Amino acid sequence: MKKHLPRWREEQKERKANKTRRFAFSCLFFILLILLVGF
Repeated sequence: MKKHLPRWREEQKERKANKTRRFAFSCLFFILLILLVGF
């Protein structure tokens, strides 16, 4: 069971990174949309 722990932790890290990346991308897209609508 202890052998699987590091792998699980790595997966969690990867998932978190993907989530933050997606969030940043959506934020950027939203800002671009606002700029396009504003001008």
